[in-house]
Amino acid sequence: MRFKKSIYLTAAFCLILSFFLFAGEAERFKLEFKDAYLIYDTVTASLQIITQGNVLSYGKDWEVVKMKPYLFALRLKTWKDFFWKVNTSRKEVYMIKDIEFPKMGGTSKTLENVMVKPTGDAMTPERFQLMFGSAYMAYLPDTKTQQIVTEGVVLSYCQDWEVIQLKPYLYHFKQNMWKAFFWHVNSSRKTVNRVSGGTFGQMGGDLKPLDIKLVTY
Repeated sequence: MRFKKSIYLTAAFCLILSFFLFAGEAERFKLEFKDAYLIYDTVTASLQIITQGNVLSYGKDWEVVKMKPYLFALRLKTWKDFFWKVNTSRKEVYMIKDIEFPKMGGTSKTLENVMVKPTGDAMTPERFQLMFGSAYMAYLPDTKTQQIVTEGVVLSYCQDWEVIQLKPYLYHFKQNMWKAFFWHVNSSRKTVNRVSGGTFGQMGGDLKPLDIKLVTY
């Protein structure tokens, strides 16, 4: 009886231990953006990707070529087999394949889920925005890698970001140009807050909720 009881106790202990081990594992997750957009200034030739008033990328890894006053070819430098073409006059953006960047021709597909919003004269815009119907940032704790994605393509590999894991479910995210704030991400509570008045990598500061949906997978 004592032997059986010992076996049961050992099994129970292993079960409890495995529960805590797995409970402590960090889950991969993505931050879904409702209002993300890419903005390009034709005067300064500067590009940014923005959500919730926060710049996610300053476009250092992008190329943009003005083909006509209303026609622009753009791509992330790692894109090899395709690029985007933006027509501000028609307010359309296309996925272009089977032609070298940034030449005319090739095969094109209209990106129906991306809205083009030019500022000023649509034929000679001062800037334009590509409003994404859906975009997200994926984070993989195991490899400590992240990507910003829309329309099935990567917009940024986030090499200019820093992430600190405070607990298995708690993270601080910061774009390298952010000085006065950072993001506080809780994958357990599924919340994303903007922190000001705090120290990156430490608890504390003033938290303000962001309208960003966190999804674990």
